[in-house]
Amino acid sequence: MLTDLPQFYLPNLYTFQNKNTFYGSLDELRFRVQPRIGAEDMEDALVVCVWTGEYALEDSVPFDEAAFPLDGTGYQQLLDWLEVVYQQVHRSTQVP
Repeated sequence: MLTDLPQFYLPNLYTFQNKNTFYGSLDELRFRVQPRIGAEDMEDALVVCVWTGEYALEDSVPFDEAAFPLDGTGYQQLLDWLEVVYQQVHRSTQVP
């Protein structure tokens, strides 16, 4: 599981509820988690985008994005989603 890896870190839900954005990485995977709070006609959410490579988001092309409720359930869903994406990226970059 992703959270069992000592090199993986994601701040707690409270960090995002206070409108903080977080950039992180694990091996080849890069990600940004950004809260969407108070947007008109949209529920508050944790919005995550992912990319690979050694460059910052501004110099890269994200290959996937998802949004999850800005609550404890959504936070766990975000972790589960990152786990799936990490496994896909990690498998595709391993040499046979």
